[in-house]
Amino acid sequence: WHNEATLSLDIFSTLAKSEFCNGDLKEVETCLGNIFEQDLPIEKKADAYGVKMFSFYYLKGEPVNAIEVGLEALSQLGVKFPNKISKLALAREMIKTKRMLKQLRIVGLSDHH
Repeated sequence: WHNEATLSLDIFSTLAKSEFCNGDLKEVETCLGNIFEQDLPIEKKADAYGVKMFSFYYLKGEPVNAIEVGLEALSQLGVKFPNKISKLALAREMIKTKRMLKQLRIVGLSDHH
């Protein structure tokens, strides 16, 4: 890690993904642990967080924990989400989302030749 941080990150990330494909959760966690122990910027660890989320969701069947991992990563990137939201705030956000979606145009299959 000390001499070749980028290469080490690539190796451990690739190994974690390979072990995920093999369904070996213990090895996935070992590889990810090696990455998370390093003093690297969060942006460099983003891929590892993705693997960790998929591991919780697909290998462990724990979608809530997968969401928590994602929220943790986003928090480290400076994106904050409230723990609780009021019904009024939720309604406001729903309205804003509906307005945004109305502005989008869905391209039909017939438009692709």
